Amino acid sequence: MDKTNKISRRGIILCLFSFMLSASVFAQQRAVRGKVTDSSGQPLPGVTVVVKGTTQGAVTNTDGVYELLKVPENATLTFSFVGMKKHEIAVENRSTIDVSMQEETIGLEEVVAIGYGTMKKSDVTGAVSSVITESIENEKPQNVQDILRGNIAGLEVGFNTRAKGGGDLEIRGVNTLLTSSEPLLVLDGVIYTGSLEDINPYDIEKIDVLKDASSAAVFGARAANGVIIITTTKGNKGKPIINFNTSVGIATMAKMAEVYGPYDFLEWRTDVMKSLNLYNPALKNKLFVFDNPDNLPSGITIDQWKDGNQSTDLTTIWLNRLALFPSAIERYKNGQFIDWTDIVFQDGIRQDYNVSLSGQSDEVAYYWSLGYQDNEGIIVDDRFKTIRTRLNLSSNVTQWLEVGVYSQFANRDESSIPATWEAIERVDPWKPDKNPD
Repeated sequence: MDKTNKISRRGIILCLFSFMLSASVFAQQRAVRGKVTDSSGQPLPGVTVVVKGTTQGAVTNTDGVYELLKVPENATLTFSFVGMKKHEIAVENRSTIDVSMQEETIGLEEVVAIGYGTMKKSDVTGAVSSVITESIENEKPQNVQDILRGNIAGLEVGFNTRAKGGGDLEIRGVNTLLTSSEPLLVLDGVIYTGSLEDINPYDIEKIDVLKDASSAAVFGARAANGVIIITTTKGNKGKPIINFNTSVGIATMAKMAEVYGPYDFLEWRTDVMKSLNLYNPALKNKLFVFDNPDNLPSGITIDQWKDGNQSTDLTTIWLNRLALFPSAIERYKNGQFIDWTDIVFQDGIRQDYNVSLSGQSDEVAYYWSLGYQDNEGIIVDDRFKTIRTRLNLSSNVTQWLEVGVYSQFANRDESSIPATWEAIERVDPWKPDKNPD
């Protein structure tokens, strides 16, 4: 009796479950149609529409229209398209669902340039570093090297104390003894063979440094030393923007090298002449002839020091033996000497002026700049002047075609002849600083 009751209850439960499943399958499905457009109302072909949690889906046609059959009333539709934000919309007993998709923008700091295009930084496995110039404007860069120096890991940037500035660039070390180890330069997508001094650092929007082999996908063997990709500024939507910036500074020596004074120089010159004649058979036993006649060693007479010279001008005899020029001997007698440090070094004035105009209309983006730089070096007569201008014009003809002009012009003046740095160590302080003419 008890066994029969148990079987009856189980049969009732199974029949009830079967009835509920049948109702869910056959009574809650419908066809759903709709149109997918972008933010401007234009139809989007190729949008993927999927019933969430299933493999049932469709793709919009050339008019942006899609159709799904047998969609459960409590389902959720997922709309996805490259470059657009993903949308999820509940059906909720509707037969028509139209969708307007919004563009998905990615910040520049999340995108990097690689040898074969651009991609998200999180997806890049190669060694890529970037710097956005807006973040270092307060550093007042004088050239491209100033932007890169200390801001790119793994990039060695040399330092040049001349008014021109700059420095050598090295990414992957010295890998050749016969050719250059400098990286390949790419400016606005074109291989650049000009001078970095012709590029105004205030025209640069971003610099990407490719340090691994992925850059060879486009640039080939020329990318063996790495690639530096420079992207200049374009106009942005909105009202025209006028920027003006200027910087004025002073370049000076942090510490002067210690060199011999005029009289210390003569003592050094005496030691030099003695060392040169140490093994000279005619003079090795009488090196005292190079000493100052006013301070001879003990036991040495003037006649011995003169060594047969009949002149009475002892100063001239001595300085001739030290190989001083006649003009230097004359200046020694008059007490006229030169501090070559004052002659060679100076406090250089650095000036930089830049103005730019940028903007974007409905059809054309534009950027124009004009810059003037006048730098004096820490060495007298070391000077570098340049006038640089850039014009960037671009227009999107279609969604897949952009035409434009990216042009720059520079006029450099490097005609100055600076003083010789080594003069403070090598040149006689008794010698005239200028030729007679």
